[in-house]
Amino acid sequence: RSPPQGFDLVHAAAVWEYLHPEPLVAQIAGWLAERGTVSVVLQRPGGGGPAPASKALELIERARRFVPPEELTALFAHHGLKPRRAREVPLKYGRAFWVAAFSR
Repeated sequence: RSPPQGFDLVHAAAVWEYLHPEPLVAQIAGWLAERGTVSVVLQRPGGGGPAPASKALELIERARRFVPPEELTALFAHHGLKPRRAREVPLKYGRAFWVAAFSR
């Protein structure tokens, strides 16, 4: 459901890898207020780390599809949202997040 005036901020972290990004971007664009901002966090491929702690987490990990930042940026641009800032954040085990903010 869309709020009457939209949201000033939508934060979507670590969901992109498990959902289809196209409909999610369209929904978020519809939720934003005229001057609203969306912040995103993408998991980046690479690195190692401990094995999943359970069979359920192993299944979730196998379902993951890394979304390239360029793909997400293009999808937001298609819906009139421009990148305001973006950067890579290094994590343990050689992993990384890509964090960005988009607005109209």
